[in-house]
Amino acid sequence: MIKTILIVTAMLFITYSNCCAPNTDELLSVVVVFRHGNKMPKQEYFDVYPNNPWMNPELWNNSDLGSVTNASKISIYERGKWLRQRYTELLPEKYSKRSVRVRSSDSDRVLASAQLLLAGLYPPKDADVWNSQLHWQPIPIHSVPETDDMILSQRVPCPRFKKMLDRHLTSRSDQLHQVEYVANHTGKAIKSLDDVYKLYKLLRIVEENGLTLPKWAIEAMPLLKQQSELVFTTYSLTKEMQRLVSGPFFHTVLKHFDTVLSKPDRGPKMLLLAAHARTIANALMALDAYKEQPPYSSALMFELRKDCKGVVRLSCYYQTAAKGAPSEILKDEPYKSFKARLKRIAVDPETWHRECKSWSMFGGGD
Repeated sequence: MIKTILIVTAMLFITYSNCCAPNTDELLSVVVVFRHGNKMPKQEYFDVYPNNPWMNPELWNNSDLGSVTNASKISIYERGKWLRQRYTELLPEKYSKRSVRVRSSDSDRVLASAQLLLAGLYPPKDADVWNSQLHWQPIPIHSVPETDDMILSQRVPCPRFKKMLDRHLTSRSDQLHQVEYVANHTGKAIKSLDDVYKLYKLLRIVEENGLTLPKWAIEAMPLLKQQSELVFTTYSLTKEMQRLVSGPFFHTVLKHFDTVLSKPDRGPKMLLLAAHARTIANALMALDAYKEQPPYSSALMFELRKDCKGVVRLSCYYQTAAKGAPSEILKDEPYKSFKARLKRIAVDPETWHRECKSWSMFGGGD
């Protein structure tokens, strides 16, 4: 009997010694990439619908086309407050470049959204309050021209990627005839999936801003949404396309985490990236987690933690709602495994430029 008790006790000791107590892991670093807030229509959206009744600037508060709306200023500010609450243990209340580095796409609406989010994330306190009438403090935001930004804007010319994208968009356009009838209402023929996407975006923005859609548009919305989704998924349709469109982004994520692990006193604890819907969509496609177009102010969060045994693990979460728990994409995956998962996708800028001009590294196809 005593022998049995000793054996059971030993087994329980081994079992519990292999377990970490809840909430004992250490949050080492976070990379957050978020989409800008709701925007006004862009001119290119109006161009696909010449007969549209919404060109009056007063309908858009006489604001610049493509700029963030007042309602979205609140939502993106709230996203900053949400991040503050989630990462209180990582980020001191006082801003420091040792805590966070912010990079933004060089787009007016994205830069404005970055400022709004930072206002929620880092409200000035105590000695940092410099104006009692303005609860805000300046925080540096870094960017490069969109034509040089392969990480966030993802618009740097890449001949090989464009060739593959054009071919796949053409092959996926066989259902365009289903929406040809809308030209009777818009005043312009739909010639590509990109036209469908722009028309859908215009109608969605009109609807979001409380303006009335014509009956034909309401009826066409489900089909327009379905076909506009094809545009998003086509950008990352294959592993090779994922490497060319998202490779530099994932290289940046991994490089940041590697620096945190090798030189913890050198790099910031959080890398905050202000970007676009396609930036997040392409990342989700590469992670096999894409479901639909990322909504405004949505955020993708990569969290690096060390458990009680010293194993470094990565979790990834996706937040689309203004509040509440985010959805889980990856949970406590060993960081080494995560890096191995992205080996075929992550690529440094120099290699990326070389591969954009060369033939397939995946055996001659895509």
